[in-house]
Amino acid sequence: MDLRALRKDIQNLPRIPDHIEQFQENWIKPLRTNTNRRLPFLHQLPPAAKKELNQKVMECYGSLAVLRREENIQEKLRIYAHYLVDLKLASLRGDQEKAAMLTNRLLKDEFLSMSQTLTEIQELDKTVHLIEEQYDEINKLLEKHLSLEETIFFMDLPHKIYLYALLKTAREHQRIARDLGRHFVEMARSTPNGRRR
Repeated sequence: MDLRALRKDIQNLPRIPDHIEQFQENWIKPLRTNTNRRLPFLHQLPPAAKKELNQKVMECYGSLAVLRREENIQEKLRIYAHYLVDLKLASLRGDQEKAAMLTNRLLKDEFLSMSQTLTEIQELDKTVHLIEEQYDEINKLLEKHLSLEETIFFMDLPHKIYLYALLKTAREHQRIARDLGRHFVEMARSTPNGRRR
C-alpha cells in the first residue's frame, strides 16, 4: 500500500471515543440496574445477580476508561504518515540531513517513538479484547436470569455494533502501523544516513 492510500486510511479511521460513547449509551447505561427504566426486567434480577452484574459493569467502565486514554494513537499515525512523506521527499531531493533528522525523530522522540506507539497499539488491542470478554461474561450472566424474550429484546439493542466497531478500529490501527513501519524501514534503508552502522 502506498503512502497516499495510508494517509487516506488514517484520515478515515473512526474516532475511538465516539464508539466508546455509543457503546456506553447502548449497552452499559441500560445495564445499570439502579437507574434502568427502559429495561424494567433487570429490576427483577435476584440480589446476588444484581450485585455481580454491577461489579462486572464497573470493571467494564474501568476498561473503557483505559481505552479512552489511547485516543492520541490516531494523531500519532497521522504524524507518522506526514513525516514519512517528508522523509521520502528528502530522500528524493538528496537532503540527507533532513532525512536523518526525520529518521531520528521517528525512532527516538519521546512522544513520537514508533516503538512506543506500537506498544500503545498492542495495549489498545488487548483492552478492546478485554472489553469483548467482559461483554460476553455480562451477557452470559444475563442469559442465566432472563427469559428468552427478555434476552432477545436486550440482545437486539445496537450495542454489539459498537463493540464490533471498536474491534475493527483496533485491527485497523494494527494494520496501518504495520504498513507505516514497512515504509519507514524501506526508506530508512535507502537513505545513506539511515543505514545501520
